[in-house]
Order: sequence, then C-alpha cells, then structure tokens
Amino acid sequence: MPGDPRKQLQEEIRRGRQAFYGRLARDAASATARLEKAYQARLAGVNRAIREFEERTKRGEGPTLGGLETLREKLERELDDLQDAVVDVSAQLQNAGAEDGIRAGIAALQRGGVSATFHLPTVETIQAGIGYVDSAAWRAAVGKLASYHAEQAADAVLDALARGINPRQTARWLRDYFVKSRRPMVDALRMARTTQIYAAREGTRQIYERTGVEQWIWSANLGNPRTCFSCVCLHGTVHPVSEVLNDHHNGRCAPIPVTPRWVELGIAGGRELAIETGVDWFRKLPAEQQASIMGPKFYEAWTAGAFRLEQVPRLYHNDIFGPMWRKSTLAELLAS
Repeated sequence: MPGDPRKQLQEEIRRGRQAFYGRLARDAASATARLEKAYQARLAGVNRAIREFEERTKRGEGPTLGGLETLREKLERELDDLQDAVVDVSAQLQNAGAEDGIRAGIAALQRGGVSATFHLPTVETIQAGIGYVDSAAWRAAVGKLASYHAEQAADAVLDALARGINPRQTARWLRDYFVKSRRPMVDALRMARTTQIYAAREGTRQIYERTGVEQWIWSANLGNPRTCFSCVCLHGTVHPVSEVLNDHHNGRCAPIPVTPRWVELGIAGGRELAIETGVDWFRKLPAEQQASIMGPKFYEAWTAGAFRLEQVPRLYHNDIFGPMWRKSTLAELLAS
C-alpha cells in the first residue's frame, strides 16, 4: 500500500528545511568560533575593570559616581573591539547565507516539479542586492553594542549602590553578566545569525520571484517544542512573493513555493495536496500538549474564548529587517 501522500509531502518539506538550515548551521559554526575568539580576547580587559572595581571596595573605598563612570568607560572600550569582529563575521555570513538561500530556492522549486535551470540570475547579482550589513540601521545597531552593555552594567551598579547591596556582590553580578551569561556575546551572535538567515531568505525569495513563482507558504517546524508559538500559528499561511519571510531574530522558518497545480499544467486527475495550517494542527492536539505549548495562563484564556489563535502573531518594526513577527503577550491579546 502506498503511503499517505499528505504525509509524504510534509516529510519532503521537512527534509528540505533541515537541509537548508543544516547548511546555514555549518557556515555559522566557523563564524561563531571567530566571534568566540574575539570575545575571549576582550574578557581579559573586562575582568581587569571588574577586579579594579572590586579592589577599591576591599580597601573601603565605596563606589562613587566618578568611579562608576570610569568602570563604564573601561567596559565600553573593551567591548568596542568586539564590534569589528561582528561586522566582519556578519558580512561573511550574509554572502554565504544568500548563496545557501539560492540553492534552497532552486531545490524547493525542483521538488515542486518546476525547472529552475533557465534564466537564473548569478549568485553575485543576488548577493549585491542584499545589503543588510551595509545599511545605516545595521551599522548603527552594531555601533551601540558596546555602549549598551556598558550602560547596563553601570545601571546595575548604580541600582545596587542605591539599595545598599554589598559591592562584592555587585562585582559577582558583573562577572555573571560578562563571563557566565556572556550577554554581549549572545547579542553579537544574534545579530550575525539573523543577518545570515534573512540574507538566505532574501536569496530564496529572489529565486522564486525571478522564476515566475507568485506566492510562498510559511513552513515552521511544528514537531519542535522550541518553535515559537507565533510561528506555529503562521505555519501554512500563504504570502505574496514580494514579501520576505519575516519571523523573529534567530527564527528557523522557511518559505515553500506555491507551484502550479496539476490542472494548471494541463494534467487531469492529479491530486492536489494542501499543507495543513499550524492553527488546524494545534487544534487537533491533546489538551495537555496544547497547554504545555501555550503555557497555562494562555491556554486558560484561549479555552475561555478570550482570543483566537490567528490573533497570536503580532507585527512589530525592526529598523534593520523591517516588519517582524512575534508572539503577542497575554495582556495584548486580552486588550484587543
């Protein structure tokens, strides 16, 4: 007995998406190592600034506003050097992402029965049109990386001072921020990774557009518990090819081309297969799994009829990537 055609289609889409993000992950691995090396080099100076702050407190010299400003300046100076590495790595990932996106677009068209071998633009042509790293908004965001995290540290110290917290405890907080949780490194990686992913999607979108595709379908990884619930609700929605798939930072969704139907190809008797939407998929899940994915308060409000699943995705504006989707807060849903 042949397998279920719908499940075969879903599995083929899943494999294609995995191959796409597998290539992106391989490119990102070397870039991550470069950023890691750059950040480790900066930690020596960061630790030195924190140690000097701690030594002053041991000598009974309480933190002053002047000393706080000196700490902030030293932290910012150390992190400034990380920004050059972020720019270099992101530019590398942008070009590699565009190339991976082009390959993924061609492969998706071929899986849909469309030849993508004629009239294709060159990789260089598409790469030239993807200018995230060269945009003023992108450069401004990277330029604020050092000052933002230095200011976060200074604000935390000032708050601790106002609340009478032991300065040694404050120093431990600073080490946790820069060494353990490595917040500046996390932000740097998120910037570089999102640039790569968006460049890849733009490369895919341009392949679709230049080969006659008019629409694409949002494809999320429904089987992964880490998948954002906004993306679950957007799965299966249809979008014009003029749009780039615009989920949140570090998002892992992919655009699937809407290829001609059998009847449009002049073939009678072909069975059209629709992709099940994420909303329909979610509604079929057991109540316990629904509550686990949504969270208990969301689930309680939803089952009480306070909002519809289609209302969960919410657009917000990012200066670099434009409109992006995120999960609405419960307060936003209850107020709408």
